[in-house]
This record gives sequence, C-alpha cells and structure tokens, in this order.
Amino acid sequence: MTVVDLVGRAHELDTIEAALGAVGDGTLTLITLSGDPGLGKTSLVRHAYGHARGLGLNVGYGTASELEKHTPMLAVGDALGEAVGAYDVLDPAAALDDDGALLRYQHYRRLAAMLDSGFLLCVDDVHWCDGASVEFMEHLLRRPPPAPGVLLCAWRPRQLTDRVAAALQAAHPRWSRRELVLNPLTEQETARLVPGGEAERLHELTEGNPLYLNALLSLGKGTWTSWDTGADAVRLAVGRELAGLPPEHAELVRTAAVLGDPMAMEDLVAVTGWHQQTVGSAVEKLIERDLLRPHHSRLNLLTFRHPLLRAHLYDTSKIEWRRQAHAKMADTLGKRGESAARQAAHVVHHALPGDLEAAELLYRAATEVLHTAPTSTISWSRAALRLISEGELTRRLSLLLGEALSLAGKPGAALEVLLRLRADAGEDVVFDVRVAMNCAFLYRVLGNYPQAMTVLDDKLTDAAPRLPADSPELADLHIELGTVLLMLGNPQRARAELRTALRIASAHEGAERRLAGYAALALADAYGGSATHRSRARAAELADELDDEAFGRSLDAIGKLGWAEALTDRPADALRHVTRGIRIARVAKQAMQLPYLLTCLSYVQLQLGRVSAALATAETTEETALALGDTQFQGMALALRANAVLEHQGAAQAALLASRAMKLTDPRSWWGQVAGSILARIRLYQGLPGEALEILEPRRQSMAVLPSCNGAQWMFTAAAASAILGDLDSARQWASDAQRSAEVFGSVLQRGHADLASAQILGQEGDLAAAVASATHAVRSFADYGAGVDEIQARLRLGELLMEQEDLAGASLQFATAKNSAAEHEANRLVQRAVDFERRLAARRPRPSTDALTDRERQLAELVGEGLSNTEISERLFLSRKTVEAHLSRIYRKLHIKSRSALATYVTQRKEI
Repeated sequence: MTVVDLVGRAHELDTIEAALGAVGDGTLTLITLSGDPGLGKTSLVRHAYGHARGLGLNVGYGTASELEKHTPMLAVGDALGEAVGAYDVLDPAAALDDDGALLRYQHYRRLAAMLDSGFLLCVDDVHWCDGASVEFMEHLLRRPPPAPGVLLCAWRPRQLTDRVAAALQAAHPRWSRRELVLNPLTEQETARLVPGGEAERLHELTEGNPLYLNALLSLGKGTWTSWDTGADAVRLAVGRELAGLPPEHAELVRTAAVLGDPMAMEDLVAVTGWHQQTVGSAVEKLIERDLLRPHHSRLNLLTFRHPLLRAHLYDTSKIEWRRQAHAKMADTLGKRGESAARQAAHVVHHALPGDLEAAELLYRAATEVLHTAPTSTISWSRAALRLISEGELTRRLSLLLGEALSLAGKPGAALEVLLRLRADAGEDVVFDVRVAMNCAFLYRVLGNYPQAMTVLDDKLTDAAPRLPADSPELADLHIELGTVLLMLGNPQRARAELRTALRIASAHEGAERRLAGYAALALADAYGGSATHRSRARAAELADELDDEAFGRSLDAIGKLGWAEALTDRPADALRHVTRGIRIARVAKQAMQLPYLLTCLSYVQLQLGRVSAALATAETTEETALALGDTQFQGMALALRANAVLEHQGAAQAALLASRAMKLTDPRSWWGQVAGSILARIRLYQGLPGEALEILEPRRQSMAVLPSCNGAQWMFTAAAASAILGDLDSARQWASDAQRSAEVFGSVLQRGHADLASAQILGQEGDLAAAVASATHAVRSFADYGAGVDEIQARLRLGELLMEQEDLAGASLQFATAKNSAAEHEANRLVQRAVDFERRLAARRPRPSTDALTDRERQLAELVGEGLSNTEISERLFLSRKTVEAHLSRIYRKLHIKSRSALATYVTQRKEI
C-alpha cells in the first residue's frame, strides 16, 4: 500500500474505523464501497483488515476473480474460512454427506451461525462473485448472524449485477448501512503527491485516478507528456516491469496468473515442473518487485499486487501456452485426488470440442455441486455440452442442466431445455419417463396444470405399450397425473388414476411406491370430501414403518400425507410426519419437496394457534420457494404469512401480503383458491365485507375446487360478510352450505366454523338463545380440535351474544378467557378485540351512584381521591384504622369498585362526590 492509495480518503477511513469500533457495542454494519478500477478500493479494504486485526476481531478477507467466477464459494470462501478458522466447510463437497445433498440454504445457515463473535468479513471485487457466494451474501443480509460485526463489500459500480444490488438493498434492518462511493482525487490532492508545477498536467492525464498516478510517477517525469491517458501509462508501466524480468521469472508469474488468485507454491512447482528451490527463489524475486505478495493469512499462498496486474498477465499470455498451463493444473488436481469441482475451473479453459474425457469430468463436477451451487452446475453443464454434441452423455448433461436451472430459480429456462430433450426421445424409455416427470413438475411450478396433465397423458400413451403392465414407472406416471388432477380440482378422476397406480404398485415389494399412491389417494379423499379415511390410515402405517433413508426418498408422499392429515382433523399426526420430513429433507436429494412440507407445517401451526411459529415457518417457506423458483409455493407461503400476520400484526399488513400471494398463484388452482379465501377473510376484518364477497361470490358454484374439509371455514367468511351487509337471505344460504359441508365430511374443525356461521346469522335475526347455543357448540368444537385462534374468535362471538342477552357476568368470563388465551398465543389482533369488548361491556354495566353512600362514606371517598392513606384518614377524622377499612369495604361494594386506585379514579371523575 502506497501513500498515493489513501490520500483523500479521510472520510472513508473514519467511516470504516468507526464501524469497526462499534462492533464492541453490539452493532452490525454493512459497508458498501464502490468505485472505478484504480481508485483505491482494495487499499481501503486492506486497511480495514489490518485495523480489525488490531482490535482483536475475527477477520476474513476474500477476493472474487473474473477467471474463476463459476467456482462455488470462491469469493466468500477465503473470508469466511479465515474468520471462523474452518476452510474445509467451504469446499463444494463439504455440503455433501453419505445420505445425499444438503439443501444449500441449510448449509448457509450453518456457516452464518459460525460467526458467533465480533467479526469483519471483507469481500473484494463483488462484481465478479460466483453464484453460490452471491446466494450466501443474500442469506447473510436477510438473516443476520448471531454476533455483531462488519460486512465490507467492494465493487466496480458499472459491473455490479442486478441480483447483488437487490440483495444489498434488501438487507435486514439489523444491518446498519454505510455507503462509500470513491471519487477521483481533486487537483489539490494530486498536488500533495507530485513536484510543484506538474500537478495540473498529471491530474489531467490521470483524471485523479491514484493507480494511474502511481504508474506515471514510476515511469519518470520525462514520459508525463507522451500519453493520452493514465490507462495507457498503466499498461506501459506493467509492461516495463515484466520486460525487466528474467525469462524464467516472467514465465512463473504468468503461470501464477493461470493458477488463480491466490495460488499455492506447490501448484507452481507442479505446473512448471521446476525444482521447489528454483520456484522458491523466483518467487522471492517476484515478491521483491511487488508483483506477488504473501497471502495475508495463509502462509502457503501467494496473491497478486492488484487484480489488474493478473488480468494483464493472463490476457497477454499466448493462448496455446495458457491452455496447456490450465491442462497441467487440472491434471495436478486430479492426481492429488481433488474433487471434480476443483478441477472443473481449469478444465473449462483447456478442453477442446470432442474431448469426451473433459466432458465427463465436467458432468461429475456439475453433479457434485447441483444442490449446493446450481449456478456452477449450469455453467459446467453448458461447457460440457459445447464439447460434445451427441451421445448418451449429452442427454444426461441436458437433464442435469434442466434440473440445475430449476434449482437456481429459472423454471422457464429449465423447461425449455427439458422440452428439447423430451422432443428427442431415445430408446431408454425409463430415462424418457424421468424427463417427462421433470417437465410435468416444472409446469406445476409455473402453475400450468393443464399442460402438466398433457405431458403425463402423452407419456402414458407412449410408454404404456413399451413397458410391462406392472412397470413401476407406469405407477409413477399415474401418481403424478393424479396429483395434477387434484390441483385442477378433479378429485374423482384423480382417485381413478391413483387406484390404478396402487394396483401396479401392489405387484412390487417395498413400501415406498405404495406409500406414494396411498398418500396421494388420502389427499384426493380430503379434497373430494370423502368421509372414509382408510387411505390416510394406510399411508400413515407405511410411513411409520420406513427408516430415515427410505423416508427421505418418499418426501413427496410425506407432504401429501401431511396435508391429508392436516385437512382431516389429525393435526398431531401431520406435525409428526412433516417435521420428520423437514428434518430429513435437509440431507435428502428430494429437497425440492421442502416448500410443500413447510407450507403444511405453517398451516397446522396456525390452526393450533401457534401464531409466531406459523409466521416464522411461512417466512422460511417463502425463502426456500424463492431459491427454488417455485412461484406457486411462494404464493402459498405469502398467503399463510398473511393469515398469521392478520392475528399477530393486524389486517393492513396482512392484506398487502395476501394481495401479493394472489398475483403469484393461479386463481383456478387449489393454491389460488386458498390464497383468495385468505384475502377475503382479511378484507372482512378490515371492515370491507363487500370486497370479501367480491372474492368469494364468483366461486360459489365452484366451491368443489376447495376441499370440502375446508369449505365451511370460507363459507363462514361469506356468511358473516353477507350478514354485515344486511343480505340475510344470502347469509342464511352460506351458513346452510357450511353446515352441509361439515356434516358430509364429519370434521370437528369445520363443524366449529359452520356453528359459528349459524351463530352469526341467528344473532342477526334476533334469536339470541339459538345463537348462544351455536356459538357454544363452536367453542367446544374448536377446543376439542385444539384450534386456539378459532376458539378465541368463537368465545368473543359468544361473549358478544351473552352481552346482548344481558348476561353480563357470562360475557365478562368469555371476554377475559379470550383475552388471556389471545395473549398466550400472541394473537395481538384478538387481544385488542377482547379489550374493546370489555370496554363495551363496562359501558353497559349500571353506573354506580353515590346516592347509596352515607355522608361519612362520601367523606372517606373524597379523602381517598385526595391521595390520603388509611392512617392519614383515621387521624383526620378521629377514627380507628379498622373503622376506616370497614367503611372502605362498604364503599367498594356499593360502587362496584374493586381497588383503592379505582376508587380514587372514580372520585376525580365524579365531581358530585
């Protein structure tokens, strides 16, 4: 670092040092440092690194690289590994174990949790970050680590990707933000660094760029008028530095540019083939010339003085020499037993079209990191496909590319790849079925259920004659088709497909495929309103017999089983199955099913009144669905968040979330119907019953699309909205429909909603006794289920009806019970409603009159209002303390007042005392 680098940077230095000093106060700071090349970003980052080490913080420094921008976790790997002292956890293969691929967001949470004490993470050249590094930084900014610290990110503004910019803007409020934008040096600042009289010319040439200024100063005064720009001077200065090197030193530093930044001494020895002592001696000379520098924290590594130096060396090397150097490095890594992912970064730079061996290695590398760094899988799969144009490997690479694009949140691009593969069907019918299943799944993700059904129907027509009648692949197709039919609101045909699948599955040993069939059939029964639950019970038996490995292979079925249980009054069973599924999904290759499991968990948590837990789970679901590009589940997660936020934070914020959910879900689908019904419920509690009915009324004839087991809940919303608007005929019809739906299905939970709808209508009609009876039944049904929030809602309605009956004591009991329960469940909206009802109740109580008090009692009450104690009153009125206490007891009883403070308040408000 030269003096030039930090001239004019006092503000930036003060800001960085203040943020580092605030770590001791528990502050978490995001510092963004942007500026054009050569303005001193790296020098400021290095200064921050040194200053933080002096403060005793856990410090990490990493730099992204233009040449290795597809190597997973390269940008944050060095920084995080150094800060937590565990480089091994950052290797792409570190996110794998014997059971499968860890979901990458679980891996990120584990890494972030390691930041458990004051830290500084420096990430330089963020504009070249690899996809996994960007994703980790997104995660870190959304979910701050447990410890205070500083994240310092530096980049070139015109090269920053939209994704990184959006992540920085969406940082969690716990991050205190400091934005630093580096400007060129002023002419006055330039004058502090150069001989008198030359500052104006040098400032004009360099445009105030410190790097260019350094270059011109190194060339000497005689050259200052011979260049049009400072950039030309930089190129000349670097060229002169290299021209003065002995040939072997020049070759070594160019080799270093190929290996990476940073690079290892042992790799220089391996690629050059020189003796270690020869390499060591040459490295010492290069360090003396400040072309290379020892790594700031790892003794066996070297780094370049500046990224522009490495770029110049790499770009000016002969292409064939450079390709051979990459080939030697890939070979070295292979002989050392490094992962295919480590080798791939060099293979992509040396392989030529037709190199089948290189394509196979890139396929292995892409497969290794599919679930931890899908963007790298995409890059390496495409690179391999450029090497070969036909054969079985090409088909496997295309399928892998499609799966990676799906994982990276690009379902449209994934579908495009897989549809091309599907159009080019081969002889391997089992492979083609797998492609069709992936295409159908992506159509589901995109909400295009009819097209998903078409793909499956076509594949069944094509594959059935080519496969044995009892082929398990045929069973898989029927199960997937049954699932799509459920989403389309056709549970009858879905059942037929699933029974066909179960007939095929019964011919094979093993429980997993039968579990898939029974679980889907159980969900079809729930959607279609079947009162028989044999399929659900059989699926639960099969699930409970599976060990974790088999359970992990059956996560799609577990999600369906969990939903079937959640919708049929079996919340405890649903919790048991989905929580086990979520745990196993962290290490299972079927992690794409995680949003399905999480939405079920959030749904059940809210039904049981666990508002905060439901909200947290819905947020996790949204994050996971976003990472997977699953718009349907993003919408469902938002709808469930809205439902929880309604109780926790109120209707206004909930309405915004539910409106967003509606935009992400297909209104014809089950998810879209649920999202709309949640928005209708929120509109009702916003005091907008008309808007609630606008959402629900058009669906009156198609309520079969909603599962009958849930129908009474939404019919209650419509009945209540109609009653508020004075349309009692429509309200009665909605309430009657709710009763029929609950009776057909036999659900305790839905019976509670139907009874609550009846209570609403009967109350409006003035039949208070019948309304109280219905509300009482609703309270009992919700209590039997364990539906805490619904029970609170029913108690508030019951209390309101009792108040209208002038049963004030009964109403008071219901309001108090509801308020306490709402506070326990963190249902803040219902707490406020209970308080409002208690105020209304208090206003209806007979006002206490002072006429019932004796003169002495009025005198005592007035003295209490003045703030006198019992002792002071007894002294003033010449009474014993016991007599004063006896008078006060009578006053409390006559005025219906329970405490001394309440009496004092009463006295000040009633001037007649």
